[in-house]
Amino acid sequence: MKVKDFEEKILAIENIRLIIRANRNDEVGFIDWDEPSDGELRKNDWLARRIEPLVRGLEVSVIDGTGNIVHGSTRLRTLRQSYRDRWTLSLVAKESAYA
Repeated sequence: MKVKDFEEKILAIENIRLIIRANRNDEVGFIDWDEPSDGELRKNDWLARRIEPLVRGLEVSVIDGTGNIVHGSTRLRTLRQSYRDRWTLSLVAKESAYA
């Protein structure tokens, strides 16, 4: 699976944005799950269990809803909420601009 496809599939399944430091067309392992991880998992545990075995040593950054790299102890539910908060804030800002 190409890096760009892997990143897109993680976003679709896990609702988590990650960036792999590699050429977009480099090959990584295939994702063999279709259910998101438990929101109680911490980012570092999630990376160790699901992502690192498939990217074989490539550097991976997990990005929150504000575009910042996420701390390792952040729970996945908190990370996912950051995207919803950001999306909601952007909608409010657009509505205010038209008011």
